[in-house]
Amino acid sequence: AEALVSMHKDTREAQRLESTASQLRGKAERLQRGIHGAVATAAKTVADEILKKTVREVNLMSEEVKLAEENAAQSQELANEAMQKAKAAERALSSEVHRIRQANE
Repeated sequence: AEALVSMHKDTREAQRLESTASQLRGKAERLQRGIHGAVATAAKTVADEILKKTVREVNLMSEEVKLAEENAAQSQELANEAMQKAKAAERALSSEVHRIRQANE
């Protein structure tokens, strides 16, 4: 009879342990899902921040390019004006040389 009582206690203890193990497996699965969700959220947050930073950098570069283009256009205008003045001076000098030659003849 004692062996039967002991076997009954052992059976109840095994059932209790199995129930505890089942609960722990459930908690472990929930934790695992939570970890996966947290990792996915963190990865998305990091990706979003990288994207925002990259967009800011691209916008800054675009502004720099625009400014460089404006400066280049302004430099080109100044160079064209200088060339026109140099050509006008060359024509005036050539005309003056021609006038002086004619006066000396």
